Amino acid sequence: MSTHAALERSRNAAPAGPVNFPRANMLTRLGRALAWRTFWRTQIVIFRAGPLDEPHRIPPALSLLRIAADDDNHGIPESAMAAAGEDPNLVADRFRNSDQFFAWQLGGSVPAFGWITEGPRIIGACLLPRHPGRLYLYNFHTDPAFRGRGLYPQLLLAIRESVAPENKTDLVIDVNARNTASLRGVEKAGFRQLGQTSSICLFRRWNWTLSRIRLDAIPPILK
Repeated sequence: MSTHAALERSRNAAPAGPVNFPRANMLTRLGRALAWRTFWRTQIVIFRAGPLDEPHRIPPALSLLRIAADDDNHGIPESAMAAAGEDPNLVADRFRNSDQFFAWQLGGSVPAFGWITEGPRIIGACLLPRHPGRLYLYNFHTDPAFRGRGLYPQLLLAIRESVAPENKTDLVIDVNARNTASLRGVEKAGFRQLGQTSSICLFRRWNWTLSRIRLDAIPPILK
């Protein structure tokens, strides 16, 4: 065979397939699994909003529910927490801290709820202190059967309107950076990103802060 023919044959030959390295692939997977179980990075996005200037329209068929420590219907937040897969015993501790429960009520059900507190509030490895006029919003949940209807941002708007006459005009909420649906809902409710905090947890026991935000150095929003 001539040199020209050999070159032509080599060009027309089927390309070689990828070379597999099963042992290397297995070690890579094992390394990733070990790192996943050893290190856990949490990144929290912090948002902020002021008072709601315009009246908020409550969605049809829903009523806004607000429960404080001195109310006698604590069974509603306890049932809502249990339905969301959370410990209902937390309700008593939160009311002792003067936290308040907000929810949409539809008949006898609670399709969406959340909590507010004057603080202090722990976000990741950061302790955010009390500040006059400031509220921290946390632990929001929407029943999976009611998701996609905008109940979460509508509830945030209703809370902004409800607390504005009480001079609670500086509202802060934190969202895990991986929770893209909640990020969109918070932005739809008029909250704007203030900053981020991130930390690493080692062996699910020890926490190191990578970045933090100091809300105590930021004055509250005024009317």
